[in-house]
Amino acid sequence: MEENISHKSSPEKTPQMELAERIKRTALERDEVTRNLLVGLLAGQDANSFVEKACKLAGIQSPKKSGSLAVSVFNLQKDILHFSQTDTYDGCDGKLGPITFNALLKKFPALNPEKRRRVLAASSAKRKDLAKKAGLPIPPQSHESSEKYNQSIDPKDAITIGDSLTYGFAKPFYKGTGLYKEYSNRFFKSGRSIITMRRRLEKDCPSAKAYIIGAAANDIYYRSVDRLEKEFLRIIEITRRKNPNARIILLSLHGDNYRGWRKHKARIIRKIEELNRRLRKIAQNDPHIKLIEMRKEIYGPETRGKKILEPDQLHYTWHGARAVARLLKDELRRGQHGSLASYM
Repeated sequence: MEENISHKSSPEKTPQMELAERIKRTALERDEVTRNLLVGLLAGQDANSFVEKACKLAGIQSPKKSGSLAVSVFNLQKDILHFSQTDTYDGCDGKLGPITFNALLKKFPALNPEKRRRVLAASSAKRKDLAKKAGLPIPPQSHESSEKYNQSIDPKDAITIGDSLTYGFAKPFYKGTGLYKEYSNRFFKSGRSIITMRRRLEKDCPSAKAYIIGAAANDIYYRSVDRLEKEFLRIIEITRRKNPNARIILLSLHGDNYRGWRKHKARIIRKIEELNRRLRKIAQNDPHIKLIEMRKEIYGPETRGKKILEPDQLHYTWHGARAVARLLKDELRRGQHGSLASYM
């Protein structure tokens, strides 16, 4: 007579359980994304402090001193923000990106870093005193370049992201690499907005040693500076998922004399100045990010009389595009560059 033996079948893992396990396995890279995002936003407060404070306000367990941030961020997304249980950009991915950051600020106003920004914006003489009164760490005094930033990078290892202005210098920039056609079809085209660019990157962002980001000429007229700043931060966060240590080069926006903005010239110039100021602040707080002041380069005294821009006073001439490409190649290879006029 055969003996009947009953085996307890192990319960099937739910998608939520599988996602939680995957987040634990990939905690290091997810933590890196969180830290890179917050270093440019919180003016001196580290990611651990921010996540710990968020957990306390939410009434959930804070990350241990030597533990992973990713699990805590995942729990905040799942239990407090009620994000969908999928490992996608907008979902519970255990990485603190702009969507999670803004959602937490809305849920818990006490997390808002505005006080820290005021401390950072103050003169150096007042910073220490203001930081002490606010109970904040003293913010960094200035942008400090790192050894990683100064490593030489070949243009073929960089990806250019942007609109028609970026499209203008792409051909001379990628000359000799055979990559111009590939990148021109995927990452920039005339008339493309920064939002379209970001959505494309969400679906297909390749890994690179450097990312050159120059966009917003098609958006500055219609969209708020707040929205554009968020889109730049989203693009930065997406690229860092692919390579947390990538060098990022932001290009400031120009177009002061663009004919298409004549009726609202003063308003557009004010928006350009404010956007560039915010991009400058993002770069100042992160040693892996560099802002190249294209607006100052184009309208500087050394470039007067040189045909950098087309008659519309926005897009580059062939000579101007070639000069920008040379400037960027120098920046990638040496970590610094000369004036735009010197490359004409």
